[in-house]
Amino acid sequence: MKEFKADVGEIVASPFNKVLFDPPSTLYASAPYNQDSIRFWKLDPQMTVSQFFSYIKEECNKSRSYDYRIEFKGKFLFKPEDTKLEEMEVADEDIVVLEAKDHGKGWNFTGEGAPTVEKCEYCNKYEVLPFQCACKKV
Repeated sequence: MKEFKADVGEIVASPFNKVLFDPPSTLYASAPYNQDSIRFWKLDPQMTVSQFFSYIKEECNKSRSYDYRIEFKGKFLFKPEDTKLEEMEVADEDIVVLEAKDHGKGWNFTGEGAPTVEKCEYCNKYEVLPFQCACKKV
């Protein structure tokens, strides 16, 4: 899994990635990604890709900032780095979403089992915070 995440990081950060995808990707990263800035989610099988994108667009439009916190409709795929890709409990028909974050920023997707990365109000850095408020507003 560690090698796969590293390979995906190189593809995401490549200025040539627009020609690797069909249709061409609009994604371009200005900084290299590593395995700590990439994570995977398995989309709820009851949701189509079109429904997922509509849901994401709707959630983004509700936000008053670009610091999105979107509840992912599916399952966070966390496994130890030495887990083999074949052991990730992903079937051929499953849709896996790659989430990449910029250095010094938080994750956009939230969900059960996913570490919470938030901005510290004291030092203004994004880190995994050891405490989370039950109301999810603090």
